[in-house]
Amino acid sequence: MGELPERAAYALVPADFMLALAAFLERFEATFGDADWPTTQDNLADAARGYFIAPGGTFLEPGVADEAANWGNRGALLAAYRALRGELDRRDFRAPIVPESDGGEI
Repeated sequence: MGELPERAAYALVPADFMLALAAFLERFEATFGDADWPTTQDNLADAARGYFIAPGGTFLEPGVADEAANWGNRGALLAAYRALRGELDRRDFRAPIVPESDGGEI
């Protein structure tokens, strides 16, 4: 059996999932890539972390009233993450757990 042409593979993936994935990747790159990296580093530094992540919070669930305050890319990233997580959960999709000792390759 031959391989599917690259574009045919997209037809097998639901559009909602592809849109959520693309949005997440774009927001991830905006937050952690060259464009916003200095801001991200400053906002995660010890001195600023309490403003952006409440005690007991995490990056993904910061526990602050306005997740985008003074860091719009983070707010957009969290919204995109939650949309993508919702698409994965709706499809009951989970990646296999990979032990750290094997280099983390899936």
